[in-house]
Amino acid sequence: MDERERLRPIIQGLKDKQDNGEIALEMIYEARERCDGDPHVVFCPGTYYPPHFGHQELFEAAVKYVKGVETVALLGLSHCTPDKPFDIEKILDSLHMLRQEQRRFPYLSVAVSTTGYFREWVPRAASLFPGENLEFSIAFGADNYQLMWGKDRAAAYKSLEVVSPWLVADRNGDSVDNVEVPDFAAPYVEGRVQRLELSDGVKNLRSTDVRDFIIDGSEESLLAARRIAPSEHINYMLKQGIR
Repeated sequence: MDERERLRPIIQGLKDKQDNGEIALEMIYEARERCDGDPHVVFCPGTYYPPHFGHQELFEAAVKYVKGVETVALLGLSHCTPDKPFDIEKILDSLHMLRQEQRRFPYLSVAVSTTGYFREWVPRAASLFPGENLEFSIAFGADNYQLMWGKDRAAAYKSLEVVSPWLVADRNGDSVDNVEVPDFAAPYVEGRVQRLELSDGVKNLRSTDVRDFIIDGSEESLLAARRIAPSEHINYMLKQGIR
């Protein structure tokens, strides 16, 4: 059985749990080795379709910031909408490409969650590391930081207290300084949020742009795609097709 077919029932099982209203996390690929650091793990949520150079810099900068041992690339299944339905092939593509990233970043592990909402999966983060006493952080872009504040559900946001710091990278013109945090969430943000510095060249990279360039297919567009993401991922997506 090839790797894709091995993973298919695992991902489908998570989707079934999501359909039943369950929140679950599954470690797909453990880190090949860990950094020599404190028992601290950083989660980097995303779609990774495909992973790009900004993701690569985030993986490295985040674990170095906390002097930790491991970075987790976390894919969430919850962002399926009528115009973007669940596509198991797309998720399997992302997992394939993240497995390739482990060759560059041996301290990178890969996990999947039935939900992408921080307040739902964060309390269960430790389930990925049974028997270990670890501290956890999350790292993400300021554009997502702006979107994460929903309705006044203070009890739900209290669950985020188990992760610190939150590492927020400037992205698409957004930064932690220009995001207005609602009053109900302020107690859970104060003292936790830290700016994660990334180089100017990666702050605005988007997987969406890579996909658009591949769909266009012109030589110029494919060159532009290769300036955003590794060539091996571009070649893989050209072979598989954009989903």
